[in-house]
Amino acid sequence: MSYSGDAAEQVVRMTLEGTEVAAKITGASAKQIALLIYAVLKDQKKTKGKMRLTNMLRSGKELKVFVSMIRIW
Repeated sequence: MSYSGDAAEQVVRMTLEGTEVAAKITGASAKQIALLIYAVLKDQKKTKGKMRLTNMLRSGKELKVFVSMIRIW
């Protein structure tokens, strides 16, 4: 009978750990989507990738730097 109790406990532990990992991934994704929506709503034409500094300075718009701090354990 001890074996069935250990197995049930292991199943519950694995389920909880899996749920925790899924929640962390979902939270990180939600943060990235929120940043993207913010950039689009601010009418930024380029939301990702390289751009020459001279082109950014010529545009005359305010320059903003977005820092992504995503850590998935």
